[in-house]
This record gives sequence, C-alpha cells and structure tokens, in this order.
Amino acid sequence: PDGSRALILSDGMGKGARAAAESTLVVHMLRKLLKQGQPVARSIKEVNRYLLENGAGDKMGWEKETFATVDLTVIDRVTGRGKFYKMGAAPSYVVRGRRVRKVEQPALPVGIIPTLKLTHVTARLSAGDVIVMISDGIIDSDRNDSQGDWISSFLSDASAGKGPRQLAAHILEEAHKRYGDREADDATVVVAVIR
Repeated sequence: PDGSRALILSDGMGKGARAAAESTLVVHMLRKLLKQGQPVARSIKEVNRYLLENGAGDKMGWEKETFATVDLTVIDRVTGRGKFYKMGAAPSYVVRGRRVRKVEQPALPVGIIPTLKLTHVTARLSAGDVIVMISDGIIDSDRNDSQGDWISSFLSDASAGKGPRQLAAHILEEAHKRYGDREADDATVVVAVIR
C-alpha cells in the first residue's frame, strides 16, 4: 500500500513437489500480508509462526516439520533504497554496469525456531541497476565453487544489454551446464531492473 515493490523468492527443503508446496505457501502468505500493509518483520514472523504450528506437511500427508527460505527484497520507490531480508537464503546480487555487489545475511530459514532475529541489508539503488535473486540450486551447480563466486564474475560479463527474462534464462542455462550429468537441485532465478 505504501507504493514499495517486493520481490519474493522461497526455497522449500529438499526438491520436487514437496519443496514446491512449501515455497508456494511461504510466497503466497508473505504476498498477502504485505499487500494488506503489514510491516515486513511482522509478516515474516507470522509466516514463521504458521509453519511452526501447522506446516505444509500436514495438509499434504507428509511429516509435519516444514521449513523454507525467505528471500525478500523491498524496494522503496521514493528513496531508492532496497532492503534485503534473507532467512536461510542464498546471496542476492546488485549489478551496476560491470560492478557486482553480493548481498548476504546468515540466518536460519523460517519454520525452525519460534524466535526470529530479523535484520536486513540496505542498498542504495539507481535506475538501471539489476537485482538478481537465486536459490541455492544455482550456487550448488558448480562442484568446484561452493561459494558461488562464479555468479559474480558471470554477472559482470553477461548482464550488459540483456532484459530481465533473458538474463534469468542465461543464468539458469549456465547453472545447468555447470551441473553436467549430476542431478540438479531445484534452481530458481528472479531478475528485476530498476527503472
């Protein structure tokens, strides 16, 4: 309601249908709470409480324990500030020309412990900046690069002149190449361009 934009990515535990159900639940709940005007911290805590008390597993016939990452970027379109909230989430990246800033914040996923300590990383955003959010399936694609450093160098070379969809597809394609014959984890990419 305040005119901010929210980018939400969630990755459920494991892979496949169960992980998809968990992450879908988290995204839908967060989206609904934020659209209602709930503060970000309260919204994340509400999702955490819900997962602890109910979980997606009960409804799907799985075990009750359910947890998922929350990767939430809130962009204030008046001040140009982006706030990155990361609960167990992979790094995000802010690309400006050939410069790439890696945004990290260690924290547990939601649905594990009742008391969350919420913090965020703030970045000043400018027109033309590219925000890239990824799941850990992208980072894990390169067995020889456990920190995902390939992504920073890839983005500094590959992002110029590409639209958001094209860049997201390019990142996924590169991750699949790096997996080779190994079974891939679920891989998700969200790309947004600041206008």
